[in-house]
Amino acid sequence: MILRKETRSDNINDNVLACFGRKFGPVFLTTKAPTRDFFQASSGLAYKATEKELPDILYPWQLFSMKGIIWDKVYNEFEEREVVGNYLYDFGRYYKALGRQAVYTYLLEKAVEVAYDSLPIIGNVAVSYVEDKDFNAGKALFEKALLLSPDNEIILFNLAGLHASTGDFKTAADYYNRVVEIDPGNSQAKDYLIRAIQMVRQLQSQQAVTDYSDKNFSEGVALLKEKNYLHAIDSFERDITQNPKLARSYFNIGLCYSYLNQINKALPYYEKALLIEPKNTSTLNNLGICYGMLKQFKKAKEFFNESLEIDPNQPKVKDLRAQIK
Repeated sequence: MILRKETRSDNINDNVLACFGRKFGPVFLTTKAPTRDFFQASSGLAYKATEKELPDILYPWQLFSMKGIIWDKVYNEFEEREVVGNYLYDFGRYYKALGRQAVYTYLLEKAVEVAYDSLPIIGNVAVSYVEDKDFNAGKALFEKALLLSPDNEIILFNLAGLHASTGDFKTAADYYNRVVEIDPGNSQAKDYLIRAIQMVRQLQSQQAVTDYSDKNFSEGVALLKEKNYLHAIDSFERDITQNPKLARSYFNIGLCYSYLNQINKALPYYEKALLIEPKNTSTLNNLGICYGMLKQFKKAKEFFNESLEIDPNQPKVKDLRAQIK
């Protein structure tokens, strides 16, 4: 309570950091805090908060009995279920440290099954899933926790972080904004909100550039499908002006000239595409076909051979090569 008066915050992070600043300690937490501002090592049934990373203290688990805890028992009261859920969760973390992943996963699932309406248990298991990069499982549990407590600051903060980790910065910003609305003094949420908004704007700007850059190419592809080859060539030429280092439009102009039976015009575009992407079998095959149509069979066979070296599983190309005398 003294720390809360000094920091003017109920946020665990703020108060733990205040302890570090005033050299108070040791500091223990009963549930794992959603933060990267300090380290948290397992210490029996609690977590020790530290400024430097420490190894987990796991030996107490060797002293605890599982009798009546894990198998064939019904828990009726909320307090009883929450205690057992916490036990199962921490016991699961112990098995994870031992490298026994299957037991760890089973115990986390069992913890949520037993303590199905306990926010701390659901939240802690969700955090563990996120740490394991199982974002879908973590998201499902955080959303379940929100159904129990729609304005829970910690759950909202964790959901925001999860969406940021998966690149969904818009949703992350929405959740961080809700945290700030609930607790205007949460400086960490404010900082992350600003970063998330900046990332949204940056990604939108990048997408706009990409869309503009791809506009002519997309138009060319549509015209090619409509067999409007001359207008397609114009669109692909404009794309080459914007993206000269990409093989795509050189190849497609070659394709257009091939359909127009203007093989001598197609060849230099295919060859330019091949310079950019030397291992592209489609380009090699089209060059082989073009030289075959020009009765330059030796060159045609060379391109077919090179294509089949890259990808031997091309029966149609093998048939074309076999037809060359």
